[in-house]
Formats: sequence, structure tokens, C-alpha cells
Amino acid sequence: MLNRIRKGSGGWLAKILLGMLILSFGVWGIGDIFRGGGNAVIAEVGNVRIGTDDYSRAYQAELREQSLRFGGTIDAATARRIGLPQRALQQLLFDALLGQAASKYGLAVSDNAVARVVRDDPAFQSGGRFDRALLQRVLRRNGVKEEDYLRTVRQDIARDELVQSLLAGRAAPDGFVDPIYRYRRETRIAQVFEISAASFRNVGVPDDAALRRYHEDNAARYTAPEYREVTYLNLTAEQVLDQIEISEEELLDEYDSRLDEFTRPEQREVEQLLYFDESSAVAARARALAGESLRQVSAATNPVNGTAIGMGELRLGDLPEALDQAVFALEVGGLSEPIESDLGWHVFRVVRVIPAGVTGLDEVRDALRQSLAITYAADELYDLSNRLEDELAGGSDLENAALRLGIPVRSLAGIDGQGRDRSGTLVTELPQPREFVNSVFAADVGLESSPQDTDDGGYYMIRVDSVEPPTLRPLVEIRQQVIADWQAEERRRRAEKAAQDAIEAAKGGRSMAALAREHNASVRTTEPLPRTGASDPAASIHLVANLFSASVGDIVSGPLPGGDGFAVARLESIVEARPAENAVAAAQLRELLANAVLADVLLQYQVALQNEVGVEVNQSVVDALFLNDGFVGGGGGGGGHDPSDGHTHGGGGGHRAM
Repeated sequence: MLNRIRKGSGGWLAKILLGMLILSFGVWGIGDIFRGGGNAVIAEVGNVRIGTDDYSRAYQAELREQSLRFGGTIDAATARRIGLPQRALQQLLFDALLGQAASKYGLAVSDNAVARVVRDDPAFQSGGRFDRALLQRVLRRNGVKEEDYLRTVRQDIARDELVQSLLAGRAAPDGFVDPIYRYRRETRIAQVFEISAASFRNVGVPDDAALRRYHEDNAARYTAPEYREVTYLNLTAEQVLDQIEISEEELLDEYDSRLDEFTRPEQREVEQLLYFDESSAVAARARALAGESLRQVSAATNPVNGTAIGMGELRLGDLPEALDQAVFALEVGGLSEPIESDLGWHVFRVVRVIPAGVTGLDEVRDALRQSLAITYAADELYDLSNRLEDELAGGSDLENAALRLGIPVRSLAGIDGQGRDRSGTLVTELPQPREFVNSVFAADVGLESSPQDTDDGGYYMIRVDSVEPPTLRPLVEIRQQVIADWQAEERRRRAEKAAQDAIEAAKGGRSMAALAREHNASVRTTEPLPRTGASDPAASIHLVANLFSASVGDIVSGPLPGGDGFAVARLESIVEARPAENAVAAAQLRELLANAVLADVLLQYQVALQNEVGVEVNQSVVDALFLNDGFVGGGGGGGGHDPSDGHTHGGGGGHRAM
């Protein structure tokens, strides 16, 4: 749910590992299959039931996210082919599994911790401050209730804390690191000369038959994309903001209603050491009392949390109750006694105390005024969009309805699936450009769309007036371009043949220098070339791959990085890599491999959870949501009817007044 806007509380490593584990469901499979399809429950994970509404929201969110990522609308049939239904289900199953484990271990998340994550999320901030109106708009656009989102955030924090607790102590053995380091860091030195494709000047001109054949064989290169002619209108806050006045009384009421946002509870910057056993915690505390910093103690005692001793600024309620009480009873610089939790034995130190305080009205007056104005503007735009739909429902077309309401109408003579016009120029100033283009290419000709939300609280509507399908440009129109392309390919083909001839001549005893002179080139010695690529102008990935497959003295070739010729290279020497000579690079590889080891551990943990908790999927219910390669489930991403206003709305769960 809300994968695109929620940030969670875990670190980058936890996110990557969680993503890997979600994908692993496809490897390990899903548990028992129910029989029959009449039940609305799609899956059970322990005592958690996942219904069709949950699945539909997850699927629609995944569909929206992947459509944005791939830069085009993904229909239901394509979504099934690339596995989006399974991915959405796997996400739900994995979230539920971790949630069960978090509950088992008693990982509680305070209201303060949830509020902090939401307030700190840039997606809900305006001018650097949390904006509640923006939060409501984003949630409404995604078709999610606020209480559902807050519950999801709470679950995310608990799950991330569980995964973070498994990150400590990861390590990769030397016997694992050293051979991989030597393989990756090995370099090779070669003698090389270049054969330029441009040096083959007189390649001639193809006859008409060859030119037609080349044009047909490369049809994709010469095919104009589908273009759609579009009429649209855009409702923005700027169109109504100058009509909105905010009174002092309204400002005071808003300030009072949001006073908790401007009240800062006491916070404490805290460090901790965490150990599996009490004796280690006691010994570590003794070292700290003797004058060592917690960082020094960490380096000497290898705690569970490693060098990650800083916990940041904590509020009362951010930790389990027993830990909370211990931390907030300490003075600045104070060191706690070892305290046990489900994660182990903790030793805390308070670095500083940030006193409680309240931000005054004058400090937030402008931000409150702007927030209220945008909220009222959203209400005005919502009403305007409803009036517009009423006009259309009454038989008016888009132009006349907009004229009566004073809304400007715009048109595009042609736009392709990448948002470019017929000249290939990117069309600017579109409302919500990527979603706009997706909407255009998902729409039927001649039908006005329902109002679509934009990030700034506005709406847009479209009507596709005509569709021009992809068309192969006639040869007569692009004859000179096709000739130039044929000649460029012929030059490259001749350069490739010359490189192969040079290799055969070198095998017969000709020197590299003599062969280079035949092509007005000179031989040079490369810098050591790494396996993963190089900055040498001749070292394309193909040439480097060939050199790393060669023995010293072998001669190979490969295309130049720009594709405008070929390089001929003789392998001169192999430079072995030794981990001791580059401690930084070796340490980086060790960390990378340690994370890979941890991913394997977490995968095994997931399998154990599956076996312990139990995962059952009602596959017949899932299949019933997809009929004839279409998606028939409801949920947050599709259009729906809002009985409160009598209108049918588009994606994002429809509109409502704020």
C-alpha cells in the first residue's frame, strides 16, 4: 500500500534486503491452496486474513508504480505476463509474515514514533514543514483512508525494526572475500590500434532494390510512433487562489487545531551498545565508566549493533516502556545500567537533552495561511470539477462546458507515448505529464475522461479526438537518411572485416606496428584495464571481455565504444590483484559480500517463518479477479462511484471535499 509515498523507518540496507526476500517467494513457492472460489479471503498468513480489497489496492498500486517506471500504460494482460499480480500478492504475504513475527516478539510502536515518521516524510511537507492538507490530498489521490495509512506506517516501523535487528554481526570470511577480490580487481595491459569506419570513404550507393530491402529490414527505425490528437483542460489552484481570503479567526482556529504539530516534546540524543549477554554489557559499561567513549568501547567489544551506536533524537514513547523509562531518567552524559529487552542487553548514554517548546503563531502564520488557502482552493476545484461533470452529463461537450464555467480549453495536434509532438519535441506544461500521457493512451476516442487528480491538488480532463497509428515512413520521404544509414553500416562492416583480417595476418607473423600503418593508425599500450570496463577510448565492453578471455600474446578485436570502428589488441600482460594492497577496496567488497550472506540468512528466516506461521492462498479467488486478461477487482487504483456526490470518478478512489 502506498509504496510510492511511504518512506518507512528502516535503513537503505533493510529496504534492499526486504525487496530481495519479497522476490524470493517466487522461488520458494506459496503454501497450501484452498479449494473453491466463493470466499472473499485471498490468503491467510497465520491469523491474518488478506481479502480481495487488500489485494486490489496492492495490485493497483503496483500497476501505477510500474506504469510510471516503464513510461507507459500497462494493461491487465501485460501486467499478468510480467508478473505484477504475483508481485502484489507476494508483497502482501511477506508484510503479513513479518507482522506476525513482530507481534510475536512484542515489538510495539508508539504513537509518537508513527507521528514522527509521517511528519518527517518529504511527501507531506510544504515549505519544509509538515502540511496536513497535503497529507490528506496524497492519501485521497491514492484512495487510502488516513487511519489505514497510519496503521500501515506503524506496521512498517515494527517490521523494519525486526529486520534491522538481524543486520548486526554480518561478516564474510577471508576465504570468501579474497578470491572474489582477485577476480574482480585483476587488470590487463594490451597493445592496441584502431581501425576507423570513417576511413572507408568510397562505399558507394545501394541500388533501389537494396535500398528498399534495407528500409524494410529496418522498419522499426523508420516507423513514426502512434500520435493522438487531444483536447484537454486543466484546473489549478492558481485559478482560484486569488478569490480566497483567510481571516485572523480562521488562522487562530487552524493553529489551535494543529497545536500538537507545533509543540515539541522533550527529546534526547541517545547512544547505545547492545549485547546478547548481560556479562558483555556489564563489561562494556565498566569501560565506559572508566572514560572510554561508546565508540571506543564498540570498536573493542564488537556489540550486536556494531558501530551503529547513535540512535538519533528520541521522544518519550519511541522505545519500549522499560527502555523509555531508563533513558528519560538519565542526565546528560549519564550511563544506564544494562537493561534487557527482547533484542538483548542495552547500555544507553544521553548525549544531550533538547527541551520541550511551542512554536508561536507568528512563526507559522504564513505557512498556515498558505495551507488553508490551498485547502480551500482544493474545495473550490472539487466543486468546479463536479459542476463540469454535471455539464457533460447534461449533454454538453468539453469545449462548451468549459466555456460556461470560464475554464480555458487547450488542444494538442499530436502527441506520442513519450510526450513528444510530431517534430520530436517534448511537450511541456502538461498537467502531471507522465500520468497525463498514460491517460491519453489509455482513453477511447471521443469520450471525455473523468477528472484526474494532480499532485498540486488540481484536476485535468482529456478527450482523445483522433488516433494516428504507427506508420512506416515512405522511402521516398526519407531516402537520403536511409542511404546515409546504409553507408554507415557498410563502413562499419568493412572495418570489422579489416580487424579480422589483421588478426589473421598477425597470427601469420606480421607485426602490430606494420598492420596499424596499413590503416593510418599507430600502436599504443593501454593503461591497466579492469574487468568491469575502462576509460581507454578503444576499450569497449566487448574488447575488454575478449581480452579477459585471452592468454598473454593472443590478439583479439572488438568494436570501439562509439560503434564507429574496431580495435585490434594484443594482450601483453596480466596484473594480479592482492587484497592487502588496497585495504579500502577490500573492505568495500567485504561489506558487499557480508550483505549478500545476510540476505541468504534472511531468506532462511523467511522460510522458517513460512513453516512456523503457515501461508495459505486461495488461488481460485485470485484467478477470478482476472477474466479474459482483464482485472475485475475493485480497489484503490481504479475508477469508482462515490454515492456521496452522485458522480463517477477516475483513479485514486474518486473525489471528496476536504
